[in-house]
Amino acid sequence: MAEAAHSWAETGNQRDLIEHVVATSDPELRAVFAEDSAALIGLVIPAAGLAAHQLTGSSVPDAAGSILVGMLLAVIAVVLINRNRRFLVGDVDLTGDDTESHLAVRLRAVEAKICTSPLVVGAVLSLSAPESRRSAHGPANMTARAVS
Repeated sequence: MAEAAHSWAETGNQRDLIEHVVATSDPELRAVFAEDSAALIGLVIPAAGLAAHQLTGSSVPDAAGSILVGMLLAVIAVVLINRNRRFLVGDVDLTGDDTESHLAVRLRAVEAKICTSPLVVGAVLSLSAPESRRSAHGPANMTARAVS
């Protein structure tokens, strides 16, 4: 939770903490936040089941609490698997709501800025602009050679 809060603070708090965790491309941050949240919820459910067991004398609330914790963990696992799968196959726009052509233009500006450095011989970002003949397959990748 502290890692998620720290990462959220670095973004300037432009969105709330939950939105930041859901939107981030960092799978470790999402996993840690989801696991910590499940652990906290997983403490409340069995406590309620044990309290109900003590009040009623029936073991059903305790068993139901255990089943609910198992279901909670299964749901968290499925959500994390689905979210990571979407990032791996490119279903998620990591850059916001820009179209690919607008993003390509922005990447070209970054490429030009990188090339102005005296330590960089050349840089190529692999997302093609509409007027470009470069092939665009997958996310933007940068390759650069430094002058030694």
